[in-house]
Amino acid sequence: MRARAAALATRRPPALVRRGAGALLAAVACLLAPGAARAGGVARVGAAAADEGAPPGGAAADEGGPGAPPASEVGPRRRALAVTASIVPGVLVHGAGHFVAGEPAAARRLLTLELVGLGMLGTGGALLIATGASRHYSAPSVGLVVSGIGLFGVSWLADIFGSAGGAGLGGEPDLARHPIDLELGYLYASEPQFDYSQFATAAARFELGAYRIEPSAAIALDADNQRLRLDAARRFLGAGSARPTGDGSRLELAGALTHHRYGDDDFSVTTGELALAGRLDLARLSRTTAGSFAELAVGLAGEVTDYKQAGAGADLGEMLLTRFAWGVYLGRPGGAAHGEASIYYDHRRDTLAGGISPGEGPGSGFVGLFGASAILYLGPRWGVRAELEQGAARLARVALVRRLGGPR
Repeated sequence: MRARAAALATRRPPALVRRGAGALLAAVACLLAPGAARAGGVARVGAAAADEGAPPGGAAADEGGPGAPPASEVGPRRRALAVTASIVPGVLVHGAGHFVAGEPAAARRLLTLELVGLGMLGTGGALLIATGASRHYSAPSVGLVVSGIGLFGVSWLADIFGSAGGAGLGGEPDLARHPIDLELGYLYASEPQFDYSQFATAAARFELGAYRIEPSAAIALDADNQRLRLDAARRFLGAGSARPTGDGSRLELAGALTHHRYGDDDFSVTTGELALAGRLDLARLSRTTAGSFAELAVGLAGEVTDYKQAGAGADLGEMLLTRFAWGVYLGRPGGAAHGEASIYYDHRRDTLAGGISPGEGPGSGFVGLFGASAILYLGPRWGVRAELEQGAARLARVALVRRLGGPR
């Protein structure tokens, strides 16, 4: 029993103190949003740009150099050169693709974001070395490292997307909030440590003004294993809040309570968490990156591992939560099909996927999990969600989504 629980425990980061997480997210949010404070916000900027025949977005007014063609008029040859430059040397010099495409202002912003990300990564790494990765100081250090890597990755992907003309796809965020969303799905887990592999999943989402409540469950079909979770969030910025942004950008405080019962192994894990999570619509960065977005979440969690055998007791632990993502909007709301897709990294290891092991064997190392997620609505009511995650285990999930009630 304890061996099974120990295998699970290796998926979680070492105990971490609570200093620095809130300040880190606030700093990164400011760095990620160069257009957020411009002249009345993105809604008014977008309206003004539309009146002038320019694409909406917080950075539309200052794109391109003298004589630079609009993004939609970049020729095939120049486009191909820009995409090539965004990969090589763009992997090291972010913004190279935009510079070749005739968008020097956007190129400078992307390079700045890369340098900030590298600075955060270097600072966090130096702190870890200087403190010997002490558990008493690792929270801000690990947070800086993971967030710096996220900022580096987002700026590179944004350069590739913009250089390839991704904004021309015309993807737009769905700002409508339906009172109730229901999901029913199936999850397959290729799990080296435990016997389960197939789960039935169900979830519901209730929108109550600026508040969101989201219960979910994953019930194993081939083992005595159940994972129950209750999410709740209060949105401060974005659609549905008292301060709408006019685009897909949002900021919310989210909490969750999770209970995972390992019935076949006689233990359970209960986790409580709190995180600050945000999304930035990258139209605020440049007209060329309109139709894409970046996400960042930083928080803390505490957990109790309860052993069911008499006298076995319980273990207490805590985790630093850090997650970043980059994604694109698919289609436009009201069209035949619309939604969004994203790729992400999640530093936690207490999920069904666990964390990636850098060595050989089925154990879980310090690295978290990577994933990809997409949701596509086929009309106003019905949709399909698909997810892939790779950690210590490999997960694949598909679900049918049904929206109830009129949009708000």
